Amino acid sequence: MRISLLEDGLFFRKQSERFGIEIFTETVTKVDFSSRPFKLFADSRIVLADAVIISTGAVAKRLSFVGSGEGAGGFWNRGISARAVCDGAALIFRNKPLVVIGGGDSAMEKVYIIHRCDTFKASKIMRPRALSKPKIEVIWNSVVEMRTGKVRQQSSWMGSLTKPGTTKTSVLFYEAVDF
Repeated sequence: MRISLLEDGLFFRKQSERFGIEIFTETVTKVDFSSRPFKLFADSRIVLADAVIISTGAVAKRLSFVGSGEGAGGFWNRGISARAVCDGAALIFRNKPLVVIGGGDSAMEKVYIIHRCDTFKASKIMRPRALSKPKIEVIWNSVVEMRTGKVRQQSSWMGSLTKPGTTKTSVLFYEAVDF
């Protein structure tokens, strides 16, 4: 069984409510951490808190290539995702070959890292960590151009992998699972 981040969030919310925590959604425009209780200035009120968890979230940088989108013909969240660390650890992907496109910190967690450049943009501390791991293979100077296959069926899929400035294209095969 796979648990999504949304399900995790709902679980934590229900648990908090059981302990009597007041939950509300507002935009916090200013905070004062200079003394306790902390002050959070929201749209319509000031909230006092003994503890504050700051969760800014992240926005995935979604690539655009044939088959990468949502809906008919697209494989977003059906084999293509932006959560290498979360999805890569899921049981449905365990011991399966995964391909990670990109060179930032989130890509540095055995995966194949496909990166369009010849060096990583990841932080100075993450680059040598990734390159020293035997379970990480980097495919430098390459981009993914398409994703094809069957949706919601056990199958293989193909993706064209091209090194810019060349006409040579490699084809990747991935043993898919039911999504």
